[in-house]
Amino acid sequence: MTTSRTLTITYPSPSELRIERTFDAPRRLVWEAHTRPEYLRQWLLGYDGWSMPVCEFDAREGGSYRYEWLKDETGERMGMSGTILQFSPIERMVANERFDDPWYPGECVNTSEFADAGEFAESSDGAQTTLTVTSRFESEEALKTAAETGMVDGMEFTYDRLASFLATIE
Repeated sequence: MTTSRTLTITYPSPSELRIERTFDAPRRLVWEAHTRPEYLRQWLLGYDGWSMPVCEFDAREGGSYRYEWLKDETGERMGMSGTILQFSPIERMVANERFDDPWYPGECVNTSEFADAGEFAESSDGAQTTLTVTSRFESEEALKTAAETGMVDGMEFTYDRLASFLATIE
């Protein structure tokens, strides 16, 4: 297990990465930030200098999503898409992902779990939410390749942006 500044990182198997982060926001808001395109565009950007001109999210089991990022200074584009395999509102979502220009072999399946945390954990509108994302790659090699890109640092930066964004919505 590794703990970065804000993330807890574990490796449940040689091809899986699990990241956990607690946010100072109710579970409903953290869920909405992950499922509403107008919210996703505000925080799912990686490092500064990127925007998201394409953000489509069909919030249902069997729905698809499409993200395209633009590096504002250079015009460089990066895109990915996938299918929502399981969808249990404000609890759990499972989706696969595949990048247009793959930087790791195969696809990844991400399981995102949203749980009340902190003092009001028994309430569905608690003051804090723990998000646990487990990313299952097709192989140990694929996970290693993804990790070498600085993916974890990028996720930490992105989730810091999410934490700031959550403070602005109700």
